[in-house]
Amino acid sequence: MQLSYHNPAPFRPDPATLTDAAKNILAANRQALAVYGGQPSTGDPTLVKRLSAVTTPTLVLWGDSGRYR
Repeated sequence: MQLSYHNPAPFRPDPATLTDAAKNILAANRQALAVYGGQPSTGDPTLVKRLSAVTTPTLVLWGDSGRYR
């Protein structure tokens, strides 16, 4: 959540108000994102090599609130 929004507070769910089904959905979503996204870029030693293989023109935008600079 901290990295998803400039100000995550309004979007942060209160775990005490979530049903067990909602908690299971959130847990499954986190697991799926881990599979889709792989390792975080700051901890992935293979990232530089993999990025050098990208041949498609790519525009990278970074906002003022971005935390990985």
